[in-house]
Amino acid sequence: MTVDDIDLELGDIVSGYDAITDTQVIKPVKQKVVKCQNGKITIDYKVEGMIKMAGLKALNINTPPEAEPHIYAEDDAAIYQAIFGGDGVSTIGQACKATVLSNNKVRIADGVICVGGHIARIPYGEYEDCEIMNGQSGKNRNDIIVAKFETTGTGGIDTMTCEVIQGTAGETAVDPELTQDDIYAGGKVREYPLYRVKIEGLSITAVEQMFEIIPSNKDLSDKVAELNDKINHNSNKHILIGKWNSAWNLSDTAKNIGSKKPRLITNTTRPPPERILP
Repeated sequence: MTVDDIDLELGDIVSGYDAITDTQVIKPVKQKVVKCQNGKITIDYKVEGMIKMAGLKALNINTPPEAEPHIYAEDDAAIYQAIFGGDGVSTIGQACKATVLSNNKVRIADGVICVGGHIARIPYGEYEDCEIMNGQSGKNRNDIIVAKFETTGTGGIDTMTCEVIQGTAGETAVDPELTQDDIYAGGKVREYPLYRVKIEGLSITAVEQMFEIIPSNKDLSDKVAELNDKINHNSNKHILIGKWNSAWNLSDTAKNIGSKKPRLITNTTRPPPERILP
């Protein structure tokens, strides 16, 4: 079979428009699949970053070998975000502990980070060194160390890095603005703050944690068990309300709530009334 009469060049631009959502998609053709069956030739076109509006999307099923790959990193990210509940740092390892090495370097220790459901880690025994630009004499500045997730779009290229967002030096230090797109909703860039590096003059004076620690399932189970123990401990006792040291408090022991008699006011210095004799 020859394909002399078939146009197989790539790069043509195709577009589509959805009037309901008022959305237009313009993509280049990246692949042409030629099929010949019973003497009939058909051509399938695939475009760059092809998006299929399929409604319910099955993630852990087997598909035919010839089927197009359909599971993307954002699918896993949606699951992790549902589990983690949001951005944060796990309790595993050193939980990304920060150490100031000099006025120009802050080291981040091992840990696991979640940004928009996308997971990154600094492996055990490794670290990430963050370079801090020199401060200015007589001025203050706040730099923010962030975990940055960036994507080109659905099924595209993703990156996840640890970066320093430099603030502006001045009389009063102010945090620099961060880009925090909603990745689940199609955002492209999300910068999750890990640490605020406070610089006064030429020196780093403080490194403040900004991230949330995400407890593990075991941590949550232990906390629930602790609360249940406290409830069971108090369920067999009588809780009384009593007046104690001029305040109303709860107690598991009986206390005198007080019952003062009316105060009798007498005046011993007042002379008795005069008696008038007839």
